[in-house]
This record gives sequence, structure tokens and C-alpha cells, in this order.
Amino acid sequence: MSKIIRTRKPSVLPYYAAALAFVVLCAVLPVYRLWALLAALGAAVLAFAGAKKICPPRVVETEVPFHTGVDDVDAMLYLDFGREAGQWRPNLYGSNENLQAVEFLKHLNSIVKKRNPGVLLIAQEDGLWPQLTDSVENDHLGFDYKWSGGWTKDLLSYIEVEPLERKDYYDQLTLSMMYAYSEHFVLVLSHDEVVHLKCSMLGKMPGDRESKFANLKLAYAYMCGHPGKKLLFMGQEFAQWNEWSEERALDWYLLDDPSHKEMQQFTKKCMKLYSSYPCLYATDYKPEGFAWINANDVDNSVYSFIRISPDGKKNLLFVLNFTPVARKQFRVGVPADCKYRLGSHEKIQAKQLTVDKGDCDGYSHSVLVDLPEYGIAVYEFTAKQLENKTRI
Repeated sequence: MSKIIRTRKPSVLPYYAAALAFVVLCAVLPVYRLWALLAALGAAVLAFAGAKKICPPRVVETEVPFHTGVDDVDAMLYLDFGREAGQWRPNLYGSNENLQAVEFLKHLNSIVKKRNPGVLLIAQEDGLWPQLTDSVENDHLGFDYKWSGGWTKDLLSYIEVEPLERKDYYDQLTLSMMYAYSEHFVLVLSHDEVVHLKCSMLGKMPGDRESKFANLKLAYAYMCGHPGKKLLFMGQEFAQWNEWSEERALDWYLLDDPSHKEMQQFTKKCMKLYSSYPCLYATDYKPEGFAWINANDVDNSVYSFIRISPDGKKNLLFVLNFTPVARKQFRVGVPADCKYRLGSHEKIQAKQLTVDKGDCDGYSHSVLVDLPEYGIAVYEFTAKQLENKTRI
């Protein structure tokens, strides 16, 4: 099993054009004079800009396996993990599974749970071992949860892209729902992501200072709404600039800065939202607890989806704008003709949305949402009967 990673490869032609323009003008102008040198440099800049517009970066697709990284459970489960041909021997069935390690983990997990009821066993495993979080009684390993390394890599590779170019990477935030119910996943932004020159979470964000904070809030809002349990490493809740280091304390002094204090308060709001709405945790691992409103709005880089509670009460509609372009009166399909009240937001919006009749996003009703730049809109609604989405 593999996935497609898209990267942008800039063309070298703009550089050649700039160099050619500079060399030609240097040959015909008296560049020992300041005006001539400036003219040559200006022509080079114009040539670069013109060639860049004519020859934009190309998107290169690379197929890579999901099995990436070095994780402890992977190293135990596979005899050939990190080894070249000739450095390992297959098991008695001729395959690469480490049968002794499998039985050890089954035994360990069953004993730990018997002796410590309520304990959680979480596997950091980035491979494709099937049903890792199914029970030992069903002849599986018996972990409670598994880190979703694929979700983490997709989110970070998407959020680091320049916002206006995110349309070329749109499906990196929708791919995880294709396998979200194959395991009991934990959505992880761990210490691994903020060490070894990888930058802190805030440092990964594109743009100026204000844009970095806005993008980080978007990432956390998407994480809050996505099915799966949550793990956020310390210091990232208030957007520490420095990478984490075991040699020093967190940069708590940053909370004297209003932007970092506001970021901490935003993270608290996400946690409050999560704990207050059962739709965000009670149906994490059931397909009926989530539905896309629109997972194809590539040009706008807007994502809309709903989280559905078991009793149909206090459902949530998420609408996330991943660009610095405000979208006034943005129409979003909805699965029921009911009241949509504001549950959480970053900018001023209508407290209650008016439902209009008419096809939109595969639904027969819709609402208009004012989405600011990097806008986050979360609306609460109660409806026991939801319309089934038609294909669009």
C-alpha cells in the first residue's frame, strides 16, 4: 500500500533568463557607471519575473509506501526491518513476520490489562500490520490505540505549503479518512515533529508572524474535528518558537506576549469544544460519526464536514478556509433543515445561520457562511434524521 506525495519543482529557466539578460546588457552598456549597472540588474529582475510567469513550477508526483520512519513496534514485528537482503532469515512460513515478537506482544498486552484495568496501550507503529488495535481474544495484538503517522505527515506537508498553492495538495487533508476506521488511531503532533531542526509547530507555518499563528490555529481546528484521539506535545499549545529540548524548560515567558497567550486560549477552546460535544469522541471509530460536506473544493481550499453524535443531538458543522482570501457569503450544503448555531469561531459571524432550500454539495439545503482569511467556523445543530449525500 502506498500514497502519492506531491512536490513542486521550480523551473531553472527564470535563472537562465536573468543571467542572459544581465550578461547581454553588461556587454553593451558601460557597466562601470552606476546607472548602467542598475539597468542591467533591473533587466535581469524583469527577465526572471517574466520567465517565472511563463514557466511556473511543475508538480511532481512520487509514489511512496506508508511504511516510513523507524518505530519501536515496527522494529519488533518485522524480521527485515532496517536490514538489507542477506541480513535476516524468514520465519518458518517463509515470510518476514517475527512470530516470537507477535506472541510476546499479545501476552504482554493481555497481562498488563488484567493486572491494571483501565490502562491504555498505545503503539507507535508506522507500517501496515493489520488490526493492531483489535483484541488478543480475536487473535490480534491487543493495543488500544495506534499513532496515525500517515495523518501527521500529510497534515504537516500540507500546512507548510504556501497557502495560495495549497490547491495542488488538497487531497492530503482528505486521504486520512480513507483508512480512519481501519484502526483506533491517535492523531499525533509529538516531540518527533519539533526536534532535530524540524522547527516548532509555529515555525513550520508559512507567511508572516500573524499568518503563522492563523495557520497554526487552522491546523489545530482541523485536528480537533478529525476522527481520532488527540496528542499535542508540550509547548505547542502556546506556540513556542524554539524547538523542544530536554536540556531546558519550556519558554513560558512567551505567555507575556498577547499572540502566544491568545494561542494558548485558542487551544483551551478546542479542548473545551472536544470535551463538550460527544460527537467529537463517542463515534470516533464508526463511519456514521463523520461525513464530508465538500471534500472537493480544490480551488477555494475550503474543507467542510460534519461530526454526528449517537443520539443526533449537538452535532457539529466544520467549515475551514485554508487560504488568506476572505470568502463572504460562502454557500455550504447541510444535511438537515434545522437551526445552525455558532459553536466556535475566530472572527465575528452570524450567531445563527438561515437555511435555504436548493441543491448544494449534494444536499437539498444549504447555508451561507462568512469565512474570513484563514477562517474557522463551527456550528452546532440537532437533527436525528440526516439527508444522505448524493454524489456530486
